Amino acid sequence: MCHEISVMRFELFCGHPLIYICDGGFYSAEDADSFPEEGDQQKKEGAFCVWKDAEIRSILSEKLVSDSSKTLADLFCFHYGVKASGNVSPSQDPHKELVNQNVLIVRGSLSDTASHFSIAPEEASSFLDECRAKLFAERLKRPKPHRDEKILSAWNGLMISGFARAAQALSEASYLQRATDCASFVEEQLYDKHKGVLLRSGYRDSNGLLSVGAIEGFADDYAFVVGGLLDLFEASQDQRWLELACKLQDKQDELFWDEDSGGYFSSTSNDPSILLHMKEDQDGAEPSPNSVSAHNLLRMSCLLNRSHFRDKATSIFKMCKKLMTDHPAALPMMLSAYVLYMQSPMQVVIAGKKDSADTAAMLTAVNSRFIPNKAVIVHEPGSRSFLSDHLEILHSVASREGKATAYLCEDFKCSAPINSLEELEKVIQ
Repeated sequence: MCHEISVMRFELFCGHPLIYICDGGFYSAEDADSFPEEGDQQKKEGAFCVWKDAEIRSILSEKLVSDSSKTLADLFCFHYGVKASGNVSPSQDPHKELVNQNVLIVRGSLSDTASHFSIAPEEASSFLDECRAKLFAERLKRPKPHRDEKILSAWNGLMISGFARAAQALSEASYLQRATDCASFVEEQLYDKHKGVLLRSGYRDSNGLLSVGAIEGFADDYAFVVGGLLDLFEASQDQRWLELACKLQDKQDELFWDEDSGGYFSSTSNDPSILLHMKEDQDGAEPSPNSVSAHNLLRMSCLLNRSHFRDKATSIFKMCKKLMTDHPAALPMMLSAYVLYMQSPMQVVIAGKKDSADTAAMLTAVNSRFIPNKAVIVHEPGSRSFLSDHLEILHSVASREGKATAYLCEDFKCSAPINSLEELEKVIQ
């Protein structure tokens, strides 16, 4: 439940015009500092986001219940750790920009807050929703932070992944639409179909028109977009995205792969201004292209039964073996890929009409379970598709008794058919 709430608030933030652009893509960022009030001449860190205790109490002055002395502000301030003197330690505010200010942070649980005010958790949640809505509306009156209007292929790839995974886990159509819109934006605006290459970035000019730069994408652009498209395929079962992911993976291999030592260089050898070609092999604020690519290659190997994808992933692990062994904390995403590598690939094939209710129910049941080594495929028996042209097992699956039928396959060897939702749920527990 807490993960679902976090995703909803993430979607609210990213869907706001400060970050989201109407064509489906996402701007890069907004500044951390802004003017506290209209007319101020000096920006301050966090000014758009922090609150004074008195300000909150003025906005949230309503009583919790008619016979209570407690207000919405009391509940909100307790839940988010708001103090009259501010909740930012002086040691964390060297420039004294956050004196008497509060950064909203939850250190307890919803149940703790409900118990403190002797109300039900559901009631506390409803009150907090009301508080957040009022404060959000009030905050929109503040001077807004500057928006960085670069539109990066790599970061949009991460956004596709975020929304697609949320859509898959929560069965939320609006998240899937956001992921689809962003992927369409990347394909239409940041992908040169004639050359088959991604472009690094675009931006909005002073007239509001989108301008795309001539710089071609780097390894992280390909890795993150391919990962996003794979997530979108699994969430939507639209094979268009899988096909595009394969094209981009092949182009990434052509442009960045090191034939001598394995792994991907960050840039191509076509630019004479780059004297030294580097490989990123550590996961920091962003995962490295090699870590994400290892995931992508293993997933495509599992979906398409192409051994050369898995061979490339093996080469990446060999390249990073010493670092993974000596400093595993430097490569959490790579280690995640290695765990996937050590497990037998699993395909969950659902034979049935894509838009039928029984197919959707089986798909929801599978997606609601955390099975990291799975690849989910919906196939309509008798139809031809990108996947059926590449995956032999799809020629042998069929719907039974006119109902959607699931096959659990390991290393492309499938179990007996399952056409009962209850039986499928038992098997995948």
